[in-house]
Amino acid sequence: VRAQSDLKADWYVRVAAITGHPFSAWIVTTVKQVAEDGTPRTYVAHDLVARDGQGRWYCEHRMHPASGSYAPGLATAQAWDPVTRTFLNLDMARKTALLSKEEGVYTPPDRPRGKMKPFKRDGMYAGNESAVMEDLGTRTEDGILEWGQRWTTTFAPEVMGSLKPLTTVTEEWYSDELAVDMEIHAVNPMKGDVTIHVERVDRHEPPQSL
Repeated sequence: VRAQSDLKADWYVRVAAITGHPFSAWIVTTVKQVAEDGTPRTYVAHDLVARDGQGRWYCEHRMHPASGSYAPGLATAQAWDPVTRTFLNLDMARKTALLSKEEGVYTPPDRPRGKMKPFKRDGMYAGNESAVMEDLGTRTEDGILEWGQRWTTTFAPEVMGSLKPLTTVTEEWYSDELAVDMEIHAVNPMKGDVTIHVERVDRHEPPQSL
């Protein structure tokens, strides 16, 4: 069950609620899949993400990478206020807004994520999964220093009833300065080829209208 959960895991840009580093940008998500009849399909969505100097952030979602489902309008949006410890979830399809107090393990991060050391693990979850994590070093994109890691995970055939092992590869590039995932590229036999890229970064305070 855990191996199946890992194979179906979704990807998203994580924004830490750090203070003193405001920005706004666009998250461009591209999903490439092949339909059952062999027809290639490509979905592209542009979502706004922003954080003010107090660490309050806002993020939109027009596409769910796991299914490749695309909504022409805004599907959902989330906002986190680390000062009041409140989380706002907007569901445009259902026309609902849920405001909740978040504490403990459900609290969004308020510091940059840590960088893991490279590793190789075999025989996880009763021998159904193995994983390798590689360090990709650093790169500078649009003046932003980023560090990268590549995760290669192999699942035994019995996990999803396939004839041969399934392998997923995920590359992540992260900025410690902005405390944001800048790019995620994942190749998954169940979901296709997914690229999530943060573009057009503006380091000024975002509009108060957000």
